[in-house]
Amino acid sequence: MTAKEMFEDLGYELIEDSKSYLRYANYFDKDKLYYGGEMIDFDKKNKRFRLTRKSCQGNIHFKYGTLEELQSINKQVEELCWNKEG
Repeated sequence: MTAKEMFEDLGYELIEDSKSYLRYANYFDKDKLYYGGEMIDFDKKNKRFRLTRKSCQGNIHFKYGTLEELQSINKQVEELCWNKEG
């Protein structure tokens, strides 16, 4: 199973995949014009990731991750070859 599939099983969708950035999002309410959600971002250039939560008011906070999210993150790290030396 790929990282994308693992994230999809958790309710996330891939919303950005560029040369330098990768973002998965899990929105709270897709029927509203403006809605909050949870994001898992990968900074490909600097080999970093973050988990955030955006409220409906637009405030962004760091969030705690679940074991299932960690497993998906580890798979994405593996697919990005960040765990290789050199």
